Amino acid sequence: MSFEELLSKRRKKYFSKLSRYSKYVFNDHFVIVLFFLLGALAYQYSEVLKTLTSENVLGRFIWVVVLTFALFFGKLMTLAERADQVFLAVKEIQWQQYIKNAKRMSMWLPGVFLLLLTGMAMPILIIAGRGQSLEFVFIAAMLLLLKWFHFGIEELTLRSGTGPIVRILKHGFFLASFLLLLIAFFVHSGISLVGAAVLTIAFDRWLVYSALKEYALLDWEKLIQSEEKRVSKINRLINLFTDVPIVKNKVKRRKYLDRLINRVAGKENPYQYLYTRMFMRGADYLGLFIRLSVIGIAILTFSTISYLSLLINVLFLFITSFQMIPFYYELDENILTQLYPQPITKKRSGFKKLLSQLLGIDSVLLALATMAGSGILTGLAALGLNILFSIFFILFYLDKRTTKQDRFVH
Repeated sequence: MSFEELLSKRRKKYFSKLSRYSKYVFNDHFVIVLFFLLGALAYQYSEVLKTLTSENVLGRFIWVVVLTFALFFGKLMTLAERADQVFLAVKEIQWQQYIKNAKRMSMWLPGVFLLLLTGMAMPILIIAGRGQSLEFVFIAAMLLLLKWFHFGIEELTLRSGTGPIVRILKHGFFLASFLLLLIAFFVHSGISLVGAAVLTIAFDRWLVYSALKEYALLDWEKLIQSEEKRVSKINRLINLFTDVPIVKNKVKRRKYLDRLINRVAGKENPYQYLYTRMFMRGADYLGLFIRLSVIGIAILTFSTISYLSLLINVLFLFITSFQMIPFYYELDENILTQLYPQPITKKRSGFKKLLSQLLGIDSVLLALATMAGSGILTGLAALGLNILFSIFFILFYLDKRTTKQDRFVH
């Protein structure tokens, strides 16, 4: 099998895996919630736009910041594996050419993402009196050029001895992108497009004719670690919806949480203690809970429409609770819990106790954010609605689902 055939086979296997798991990620529940959430956010955004005037500066500046950071979304897809360092190191010339081609393949997802964000930013420019169709084309083209620039920096990162120059380039890229977007939103997008084109072409020529020749050798450790980190992020996202065997969960001691764990975990139910300890020491579900809470709080703080805020409260509670369900089955993989002389009902009650505590915290935080955005009465209504939803989810939906699943496991 030739080098090209091997990489082609690996690429097909990778996309086949993504296709197989996508049906679990975009399940019916998640799609419905996502649909309502995006609709609510779109409506809220349209209401905010109605309050803006042509002199508004803050709105355009916020989009400059958002688009600047959005340029860092999407990593170079090389599909390198740990064994390649041994068995394919002799094919380094072919690898270097493959990485150049991988930049084009890696542009699809971040490219679509940047186009969507550009479309969302256009109403701000229309309000500012610059809503011509060419504005969208110029800004979108500028962002795609800058993303290609960013992938060029990532390509250089994979070469040996490029650490110092890459750090300078990354800081320079961030500053240049920010300035070009400022010009695009406050002066003229055509000037920014020309500037981005000149910078990207000049950097690309320097990369091809100078830098990649000076730093001729691949840094295999960086190449492999970069790809493993990229794939790990995707697998961890999928693992929130279904079990991914190759995911390695990271555990941190977090000794400073011992007192809190001892207070909330209880002493009578060992499963409650195990679930609480796993949640506090793990990275996946604790991080998921914090991220969803922060996003929900941020949205509700700026939401001024009462019924929309109530809907967002329930949607975020549903997403949080639904995404926590796979955590219930984490202990099934541990043979010691199967041998432990404890009834399965204690496992269910222990998990329900942890989830009720988490949803209680989330309910209060979301209600406080609702008070800040929509008033005290709406916040109190949100708190009551959140409590009712939490009770219904834990006592009816969760109990029915876990009982059914436990019949197959035990």
